Amino acid sequence: MERIRRPSRSTSSVVVVAAVLLFARGAYAQDAEVDPAAPQPAVQFDYGLRGVASLDGQKGYGNANAVGTVDISDTYAYARARAPMFAPEHRAGAMFAVTFPDQFYEPGTLLVAEANAFYETRWLSLRLGRGRIASQVVPMPTFRDDDMIRFSGAQNPFTDGRSTADHQYGNVVEAAAWATPRLFAQVHLENLSNFVLQPQALSAFTLNSYGLMLGYRQLPSLARMSVVRRIAVGVNTYRVDLPSQDVLVDAVAGAWINHVPDPVHTVDWRVQAIYDRGTPSLNITTLPDTFRAEQAMITSSLGYEYRREMLPTIRTNLIGAYKRYVKDGIDQVTVATNVFYALGATTEIGLQYQFRSRVGIPEAFGDDFAHSVKIGLIVALDGTTTPIFAERNSLLNVESGYLP
Repeated sequence: MERIRRPSRSTSSVVVVAAVLLFARGAYAQDAEVDPAAPQPAVQFDYGLRGVASLDGQKGYGNANAVGTVDISDTYAYARARAPMFAPEHRAGAMFAVTFPDQFYEPGTLLVAEANAFYETRWLSLRLGRGRIASQVVPMPTFRDDDMIRFSGAQNPFTDGRSTADHQYGNVVEAAAWATPRLFAQVHLENLSNFVLQPQALSAFTLNSYGLMLGYRQLPSLARMSVVRRIAVGVNTYRVDLPSQDVLVDAVAGAWINHVPDPVHTVDWRVQAIYDRGTPSLNITTLPDTFRAEQAMITSSLGYEYRREMLPTIRTNLIGAYKRYVKDGIDQVTVATNVFYALGATTEIGLQYQFRSRVGIPEAFGDDFAHSVKIGLIVALDGTTTPIFAERNSLLNVESGYLP
């Protein structure tokens, strides 16, 4: 029979001493006087987890075989902390988030999507650090955010890879002025993922993109009952040290409109157009050329949402996008349709089919599927501790005029 090992004399002594110290500390804490004039720290901690898992089926062009995969990309976890400042209606905080990128970005690795500090007042917001770049003004209702990013977002001219993360995240300095709770003007300076300027040097963190955005956005609590949900325009310039051209420019404009502004049955239409001047003299011969060539894109969606007893129940969308490489005369088209059904307040099941025509572009340039089907679960969980702040986009903040 195995002998029971007893703690040694020295171990027992350590435990006794630790217990005495803890008891003495507790007694001191009870006896210590609390200064009622001392400021009490007030911090709101928000956290969340969004799980996106799907079974994907893809078929390439010609006689390519169908492929089945399990995809967890676009899954992310975030944490945010906010605290009030000494000045009224001022607050500051920090945000951190990680995500699983697509299969072209070292599968299974975690990508830091957000790592920034921010400062907010009623009329001004500042953000500094890593986060979303200003590549689009209207989000498209696809299964995953990056399903149509090659059509619905301004392309990062510095990347040489196929990963969509290069077109979504970067190091950002951003300032937004709010003339009203719905009207804003935003200036952003960005360091995009850079493979053109030797990333092992200081240039890997050098600002290489500058832009401006003007827009109107309706409060989420009133969005379904309003005709206009969002209208915005933006312009971005990129400093690329290439012999052909040093500065690239793109322009983005979009709108999100409710055809049927009803809280139960909502029909909405989204449209976004992007013109990227790129390098007009460039001939497309490699994958990076597709990000720097002159191109025009338009993306649009028509969606319906039913909310039973004012709770999200079912939503469906039809999305189409068109891209033309101007100099080469190459056209690309993609069409997707999806439906999502809520299984609970935080969980829904989704099904999406997408077709993509890539005539004139080699299949090795990015996604090479002609048909794609995704079915999976989307679970969104979030919570907060000591809620002390009214959100900028909340109806309470608009009515009270008090941000913190």
